[in-house]
Amino acid sequence: MAQPDATPPARPAMSDSTPAPTAPVDPPLPGAIRAGRLLWLVSIAAGLIAAGFAVVAREENRSRVVTMLADLDPARPAAEVESLATTVLWATIGALVLVTAVEALLLRRLVRRRRGTRVLQAVVLAAHVPLALLAEGFLAEPGPAGMTTRVLVLGQLASAGLALPVTLLARTRP
Repeated sequence: MAQPDATPPARPAMSDSTPAPTAPVDPPLPGAIRAGRLLWLVSIAAGLIAAGFAVVAREENRSRVVTMLADLDPARPAAEVESLATTVLWATIGALVLVTAVEALLLRRLVRRRRGTRVLQAVVLAAHVPLALLAEGFLAEPGPAGMTTRVLVLGQLASAGLALPVTLLARTRP
């Protein structure tokens, strides 16, 4: 009986010289998109900080809004005025957080180079203008006491207002 050969047979050469697949690399973002991203991030941070300050100072804001509403309609019952003031404050804070969250989601779409994002950002910015003015009126105390909240809310609007034209200067598709 013959002894089996201890070495395996030689392997045949590869028939295809195609290299292994690699993940495609996105080209770097244009400078205008990077600058716009920074401005959007500043806007988002300012909005979240302003909402946080509004939650912390909600009792002072509520008493001020109760006074404003009572002056508008003195015949309205006090319990109804207090309930309405609480609803107005929480709705304003919620709207501020909602606009900030939508801006964050749209920023994500912009960085991922999705089409139509800048049009949506313009629509959200148009809704942001009256909301910022409303939030400034309800969430910031008059005078120097409310300067922090006022600067944050209006700074959020200004930063978003600068970010949109900056991002419009760049192409999102390579």
